[in-house]
Amino acid sequence: MQKCEVRSAKCGISTPTFRRRWSAFVVFMLCATAYASPARHKFHASITQMDYHAKAQSIEAVTRFFLDDFETAISQHAQREIKFNTPASLKDKANGTAVLAYLRERIEIKSAKGVPVKFTLVGMEMQGDMIWVYYEGKLAGGFANAQVRQRTLHELYEDQVNIVNYKYEGQQSGTMFNVQDGFKAVPQKK
Repeated sequence: MQKCEVRSAKCGISTPTFRRRWSAFVVFMLCATAYASPARHKFHASITQMDYHAKAQSIEAVTRFFLDDFETAISQHAQREIKFNTPASLKDKANGTAVLAYLRERIEIKSAKGVPVKFTLVGMEMQGDMIWVYYEGKLAGGFANAQVRQRTLHELYEDQVNIVNYKYEGQQSGTMFNVQDGFKAVPQKK
């Protein structure tokens, strides 16, 4: 597995803690995608996990993409060819800038007051034909009455499905985004 730094010190969560937290998610995703290869994947999907930390009023997120689709989207958005085929390419500042610009345009969160979250890129890692993109941002007030729109890869594939899972206040929920979808409210406790 090729890696770059996946956690920043400013959130106060160490890499080992973060990795333990995601271990079940990672195992599930690896099992779900083990049979897929770039030549065979016939479905277009991404999965995003967003965790809200009330003390820090921050969101930690990771989105999993098929590598070939992600490279195509980032290359088109940046108007230059971008490949993530080496550890150095995952850490390259220009590549990181291109990824962040794409994420900020395609994954949007607005607080209850309509204030947009400005994400910062934490890092990326590859595993086989998948790329994991880690990012974070501040969200005052949490997911209560927040709105989310996840449009990654919709510009490439009409059948693209983006699943967003949320974890906050002991609750877990999820939302699915298709090409025609706009902003959706984060599901709340009943």
